[in-house]
Amino acid sequence: DALARVIRCQLTDDARALSSTQSRAEWLGESWVTFGDPLRLFAIGEQLRAVRPSDVRAVASAMLDPSLRTVGVGVPQ
Repeated sequence: DALARVIRCQLTDDARALSSTQSRAEWLGESWVTFGDPLRLFAIGEQLRAVRPSDVRAVASAMLDPSLRTVGVGVPQ
C-alpha cells in the first residue's frame, strides 16, 4: 500500500508539473541534462508502475548495511 501511495503521489506531482509552460520547460530541461533525452521523464510513470515491493526490499538490503551506519546520540544539557 505504501509503495502504491508513493507512486501515485509522484505521478500526481508530475502531472501538476506539466500544468504551466515554465514548469514544462524546466521538466524537459531537467530530463535533457540528466538523461540526455528531453522526453525521458515522460517514461518515468511506466517505470514507476513496474516497481514491486520486492524490488524496494532488494535495493534497501543492498544499500542500507547496518554495519555502515553512523548513530548520533543527543544529550540534553
